[in-house]
Amino acid sequence: MAVGGPIKYANLGGRHFRVGGDNEVELFLGGWTNEVEACGDGSGRIIKSPKAGQVNKIPLVIEDDRNDEAFIQELMNSHDWIKASFTDINDHVYSGDVAIVGDGVTNKKTMIKEIDLQGTIVQQS
Repeated sequence: MAVGGPIKYANLGGRHFRVGGDNEVELFLGGWTNEVEACGDGSGRIIKSPKAGQVNKIPLVIEDDRNDEAFIQELMNSHDWIKASFTDINDHVYSGDVAIVGDGVTNKKTMIKEIDLQGTIVQQS
């Protein structure tokens, strides 16, 4: 039976983060994407492209007393891959070496920073 729901935890660069409770995180483990292109005779062919794994819309709870904002910016400024993991509602753990992509803006009212990750992501359990 498939049980959907929010992720429960996230870990970035060795730091544990709480996440917003009603999140709708999106996951792609990486691999190949397919596109179909038409041929002149009306038949088609499949065009395959490699694509990195990605986890989108992770709502990290930012805690000022831990300097989370500066910590995440340091990770974004780094030239190295970031060790990351997260746990979903079914206690499946996904981890890998990723980069934070996009702006990662913090909503100062809710203290949520929604981030997107791209890189190598695998299911551990």
